[in-house]
Amino acid sequence: TLSAAARANLPASAAVFVLARPVNGPRMPLAVERLAPAERLQVRLDVEDAMAPAMTLATVDEVELVVRLSLAGTAAAGPNDLEAVLAPLTPSAQPRVAARLDPADSSAEQMEGSQAPAPVAAATDAGPGVSLSLLVELAPGLTPPAGATLFVFAREVGGPPMPLAVSRLSPDALPTLVRLDDGMAMIPGRTLSSAGEVELVARITASGGVVAQAGDLEGRSAPMSPEEVDRVVPLLIDRVVE
Repeated sequence: TLSAAARANLPASAAVFVLARPVNGPRMPLAVERLAPAERLQVRLDVEDAMAPAMTLATVDEVELVVRLSLAGTAAAGPNDLEAVLAPLTPSAQPRVAARLDPADSSAEQMEGSQAPAPVAAATDAGPGVSLSLLVELAPGLTPPAGATLFVFAREVGGPPMPLAVSRLSPDALPTLVRLDDGMAMIPGRTLSSAGEVELVARITASGGVVAQAGDLEGRSAPMSPEEVDRVVPLLIDRVVE
């Protein structure tokens, strides 16, 4: 839940991120959801939200949940963001938890579980750095399934499969202009500006997860150097994943 004070005077770019990451492990989230700010939000994180097939909620014993109200709408924490971090939880227990964001008293409360939540973590400044603008379109003859999700992301050519930057949207927005930048980095130091070449991918999936599944609709760009791109990159979703 977001208090009235937390929701007051929010910029149009504001978004709420809910993510799970390993305890004492890599900072890459095991699952993440991005939502529009509202008084009450209900979120479910599961293995289908994995950013990489080998790292899911099912592969770790404990996770910490982070709820962040991002003023810039980016995954990386920024100045004046509100954030709550819950005490470690066991994914296999399928816990139900609650968090409240309030500038006066930002804290997280567990609905089930015995450990007390941690206080709000301090936000760090993360500038946008390199930024890519993409015009994402859907080829004629392709129809997104009902309830599908659109992922637009950049990944390093020859690098790990985890995206360097990702945006989650509704296919109903197509055609749409999407911006990916360094502020969307999932792991500090692994940004668009740190990569030599990247591939841009737009994928419509009914699974709700970023990992490709048979039947997904997808489009990919040719490899490019992020720092050398000075135009809007067209990205056409034109194939069915087999």
